[in-house]
Amino acid sequence: MKNFSFFIKKIFLKRWILSITLIFFLLSANFLIFTAVRSLFLTRGGYDEMSRLNKNGIFVSNLDPSNAEFDVTSVEPKRINGVYDYIDKNFKYALHNEGDLITIPNDKSMDVPLVYMNKEYYDLNGLKSKVGRKLYFDYSLKSDKIPVFVGAGLSKNYPIGAEIKTEIPALGRKVTLKVQGILKKNECHANYYALNSMSYYNYSIIIPINKEFFMKANSAFKVDTMLETIIINGSKESVSNLSKEIHDEWKIKVNFNSQKENNEFFEDYYLYRMRLIVILTIIFLAIIIGVSIWNAVVCVRLMKKDFTINLLVGMSYKELKKILYKSFAIIFTLNILVVSVYSAMCRVIAWKSKNALVASYGFLGLASNEWLGVLAMILVDSLIGVIIVECIVKRIKKIPISLGVMQ
Repeated sequence: MKNFSFFIKKIFLKRWILSITLIFFLLSANFLIFTAVRSLFLTRGGYDEMSRLNKNGIFVSNLDPSNAEFDVTSVEPKRINGVYDYIDKNFKYALHNEGDLITIPNDKSMDVPLVYMNKEYYDLNGLKSKVGRKLYFDYSLKSDKIPVFVGAGLSKNYPIGAEIKTEIPALGRKVTLKVQGILKKNECHANYYALNSMSYYNYSIIIPINKEFFMKANSAFKVDTMLETIIINGSKESVSNLSKEIHDEWKIKVNFNSQKENNEFFEDYYLYRMRLIVILTIIFLAIIIGVSIWNAVVCVRLMKKDFTINLLVGMSYKELKKILYKSFAIIFTLNILVVSVYSAMCRVIAWKSKNALVASYGFLGLASNEWLGVLAMILVDSLIGVIIVECIVKRIKKIPISLGVMQ
């Protein structure tokens, strides 16, 4: 312990500004590694989900950026129905909308997002309940309660068979929802254009929409839903004609792109970002390795007498390695803990912000993809630690004072 304490004071803390700078670079490198690995696994999940859409004839709608200020309430109901009549005659399509929030009692006091989908979207998405039956669409608003799925976080308050009386913004009136299925934890939906961005359904309610529901929905809901509509049996020419029809009726431009085109749009900026992260990480790690070795060797050269008298006499290279490995293990462990705690705190903040679409579960505050990020940090830091220690010992062996003393 005395030798370890001496080594820390005389090597790592002798140039404390340099040591703090190295710790900062290590922290930055670990954070980049963690972020990259977490993002890669989220992206893989996004690609898996969107692979269902990456087929011939499937096109996803989105509002053109030039119409970003468009007010969905500005379109006349007659013109809205005209567009949907055109779609009904020419296409098979999937509807999805997750914009509405309602307030119902739950254990986290979350505002609950309503996720609407028709049967075509449900079949295309592959959404499954952990408990309960398949989502049921053949109900009547006049006589039936609307069958719904709830997220895992709502299952304590609303188990299978529970009824929820609430106002549905899309209909503008109160209805009764009946829970017939509970989603698995962290069930989520990827963004069509940012595959590493997920909306979590832990505190959401999945509402099936049929023809009757849609016809009675308000105009704003119909227009908003069109901006996320998926055409299932289209062609470039037919969706171009649909885009023209929407422009003529609603005076806005709606684009229809294949998921392959959406993926390419995502990859353009995502790959650039990942390359930048990799380059910065390599630079930081190279600085850490080079400066750590240089600092240790310079300190030994400047303290030949102290090392000879107080440390190196009677010490083997094996014991010196143990001290070095222990020193770097402590530094690396503290850095990994800082990054992990920071990420866990961000998740806690997400829960406290009551934003249901980003609230996800995890062990010790970290989701599964984040634990993979922690594992990546451990592996990289272990490799870097071995390189630094072995190089330091090799360089120290070449210093004249150590020759014959440590044999």
